[in-house]
Amino acid sequence: MVSRHLQIRRCQSAGLARPISLQAVWTADTGTIPPGKAIFIMDLNTQLSYWPCYSGNHLQEGLAYIDWLWQTKGEAKNSRKNFFHRPGINMPMTTDLEGKQIGGWHQYTHSATTATWLSHHFYLHWRYSMDRDFLKNRALSLFERYCCFSRSDY
Repeated sequence: MVSRHLQIRRCQSAGLARPISLQAVWTADTGTIPPGKAIFIMDLNTQLSYWPCYSGNHLQEGLAYIDWLWQTKGEAKNSRKNFFHRPGINMPMTTDLEGKQIGGWHQYTHSATTATWLSHHFYLHWRYSMDRDFLKNRALSLFERYCCFSRSDY
């Protein structure tokens, strides 16, 4: 119950709010760099923070993450271009708040599957909202770019 309350409070101003990560609320009070550098790790660290929004019918709260992913897609394109040399986009799995790659964990940072993880959030938002405008203007556009990156015949 406490984590749900913190999630809802953190995301009430969707569109303006910063997304949360799995460790965000637990490491903000020490003034030092917390374990894991308080970065966004685009696997279960952020996934588990937002999955309950969809099935729990709190779609508005989940928009903070989706909006952030949408706003940082330019950095995702840079990451794909600079490391993979492939078309499309792929978010680095470890990023800062601006979506810029943070080094150190190469096996995570350069994962070719991050796009698939992240597109699932767009699918879930559409699936639970059935918002055709969201599907047309955001989800399908992002799916196309992620799929272009993930094609095996490149």
